[in-house]
Amino acid sequence: DILAANILFFGKSDGPLVRKVGSRWFVTPGPIGCAGGGVAVLDDEGEDVAIKIFDGTGKRTQDETLSMHRATKVRVQGDA
Repeated sequence: DILAANILFFGKSDGPLVRKVGSRWFVTPGPIGCAGGGVAVLDDEGEDVAIKIFDGTGKRTQDETLSMHRATKVRVQGDA
């Protein structure tokens, strides 16, 4: 159920992607070892929500600030 979701993390992509569609953000880091991606970090400590993408060597390759209503609550669901 994604009706109330503002940020959706997903997998099975060829590379990293951070894209806004309507009021929702879709984020995938891409597979470990892909060019420019592999790991995504969500940072919601400050005023903004930020996504940082890192490659397999730990080098930061992408920074995105997500614009959204700040009353948003983050909840993680799914299997590990």
